[in-house]
Amino acid sequence: MIWVKAKRFRCRNVCLRLALMAREGIMQDARQVGLGLLVAIVLGQSAQAQVTVDVSRITCEQYTTQRFTHMRTVNVWLSGYYAGLRNNPVVDTQALEKTADRIARFCESHRDVKLLDAVEAVAK
Repeated sequence: MIWVKAKRFRCRNVCLRLALMAREGIMQDARQVGLGLLVAIVLGQSAQAQVTVDVSRITCEQYTTQRFTHMRTVNVWLSGYYAGLRNNPVVDTQALEKTADRIARFCESHRDVKLLDAVEAVAK
């Protein structure tokens, strides 16, 4: 009877160890998956960050069809560019939206015009 209790104790001890090892294995797998996701996110963001666009070459057609990048991105860049020329560090979001709408309307009827020329025409 003492032997049976010892055997039962040994079995329970071994079962607990196996369960603990399985849990640690799952945690290790989860850590590896998490690390893999983190690496994928970082690499994905760095790949996007290296795309460059020469705004002086964008035509109205490319702007309206959003072939290179989103209109909103270009609009914010244009706003910052012209604000920098005027030495104005303030961003007026309502004026930005109104100007963007006027540029889009102009570009719909003048598809071959360069975007910077369209901005100059709308600003006059």
